[in-house]
Amino acid sequence: TGRGGYCILDFERPVLGSVLIDIEAPEGAIMDLGYSESLGGGRVLTKRFDYRFADRYILRGGRQRIEKRLHDRGFRFLQLVFRQFNQPIQIHSLTVSQRTYPIPVEAAFECNDPFLNQLWAMCRATIAACCTDTFIDCPWREQAFWINDALVVNVFYLSLTSDRLLPARCLRLGADGQLPNGLIPAVYPSEQKTVFPSMPAIWAIILSDYYLYTNDLALAQELLPVMDKG
Repeated sequence: TGRGGYCILDFERPVLGSVLIDIEAPEGAIMDLGYSESLGGGRVLTKRFDYRFADRYILRGGRQRIEKRLHDRGFRFLQLVFRQFNQPIQIHSLTVSQRTYPIPVEAAFECNDPFLNQLWAMCRATIAACCTDTFIDCPWREQAFWINDALVVNVFYLSLTSDRLLPARCLRLGADGQLPNGLIPAVYPSEQKTVFPSMPAIWAIILSDYYLYTNDLALAQELLPVMDKG
């Protein structure tokens, strides 16, 4: 009838990347995409707290490919809403191009409890979705390197893999942000100058965990002056 319609897709795990849609629609039809980690009242709530997570596309006539390239989106649930159309709309395909760090997962877990096996897979997918060029707060809300969140992600990451590159990069990045007074910003790099007094201690704990898991004495010695200053 042209009054509109919507559908919700559940990817059953957190994903981070670009949504690719091959769609056929009439000229001027509107497609809104909403992203969320969970549902509220059976719908994706595109405004949560002070955050808004939705994209609007005004479609050309005919078959076309839609891809978001300016900013990656993190979500589990994807809501598609269609408005202003007087002819049928056909979705030929919808995929997500993942843009996360290629974690070489080496740890494994399996038992006779299906729930625990599913929980293991979900936790592994969550860590994978929080790894880009740094450890990030979360793929949905804050795609930024918050050092207090890295304290948690770092340990789980090192439990899954023997890869040193990403944890070492995060440690060096935190060290690069150290202020003249020894404090380390809570989020870096960022124009937001948020400083928590506990950040130098948290960063030092991350370095300690890294060394305990990797025995990488060279990096510990490289960053020791930063820890002493903090």
